[in-house]
Amino acid sequence: MTRLRLFRRLTLPLTAGGLAVVVAIGAGVPAAQAAGNPVARRDASTGWITDVSPSQVASVVSQDGNTTVFARGTDSRIWFRTDLGGSWSEWSAVPGGTAVTSGPAAVAVGGFVYVVARGPRNEALYQLANLTFGSGQPQTWNVNWTSLGGSLTSAPAIASVGDSLSVVGRGGDGATWQRFRDASDGTWSSWVSLGGYAFSAPAIETDEVAGTWRYMVYVVGTDLRIWQVPTTADAHAAGDKGSWYGGQVFSGHGLGSINTSAEWGSPDKVLTAGGGDHSVFLVNPTSDWAEPLGGRLTSTAAAALREDGNVLVFGRGGDNALWYAEHDGSGGPYAWTSLGGQLT
Repeated sequence: MTRLRLFRRLTLPLTAGGLAVVVAIGAGVPAAQAAGNPVARRDASTGWITDVSPSQVASVVSQDGNTTVFARGTDSRIWFRTDLGGSWSEWSAVPGGTAVTSGPAAVAVGGFVYVVARGPRNEALYQLANLTFGSGQPQTWNVNWTSLGGSLTSAPAIASVGDSLSVVGRGGDGATWQRFRDASDGTWSSWVSLGGYAFSAPAIETDEVAGTWRYMVYVVGTDLRIWQVPTTADAHAAGDKGSWYGGQVFSGHGLGSINTSAEWGSPDKVLTAGGGDHSVFLVNPTSDWAEPLGGRLTSTAAAALREDGNVLVFGRGGDNALWYAEHDGSGGPYAWTSLGGQLT
């Protein structure tokens, strides 16, 4: 498997194109100013907690190497398109009669894709489909969304280690909550609190330490900086976690994960984050490695790592359409292309 070719060390002067400017802008931002962020939302749907990621998109890469991107439409359904080797499929809707109340998160597990979103009672819901051999397009969905319960004030996120799954979301207390599915029998644990207080929907990635897989959960805190906590990948040890740490990297909007599955890509800790100007950058929150991608998004940015080492990054633009850029490690500038649609 090709390792992720994302990073260059930032030794740029403080110019408009560099992440150094983003960090400098964010360094002195008081927590109270987050409510003034044009992307932020604070209302009953967020539990009156400031949310800097009120809209979310998701993407997965199938075993065939093709990328599918998911987004919430104005009809409160989840829609998707698949990159079929240079041409994109038409928009298709995820079936099920439930009107979801958040954007989606998704993970590819073997020949399947799991999509999660928040339901009308703030519960976490998931849908499951096969990924078509040869094209990677989702097909043969469950008839209805399945409830995982909970009371979320953000969109959920999802990741997998083998056939096990973990879903995270922000609760009404501002803390991040987690639930696990056991790989052996398919049962789900209870929701457990990871603590903290988040100004964003959480992101979750797989991580490997000394041959043992675990999850890393990330949020944007009240200081508009990225914080993370490691958790177990064992459903029978739900609640087993480390301490929150980080605070090195600024993000002006919510996060998106690249490595959501232990079956795909490398376990590098790589996220999409947001500049103060709503641009996007790829970042390792534990170091000073990053790559600015430009753009101006009004959602989180979803990133899909392909087998060739390139990354497709997706997000909602100012026109509410879905846009994407392809990161090839060249250092940019990176062109953004519209996939149309109307996202909410």
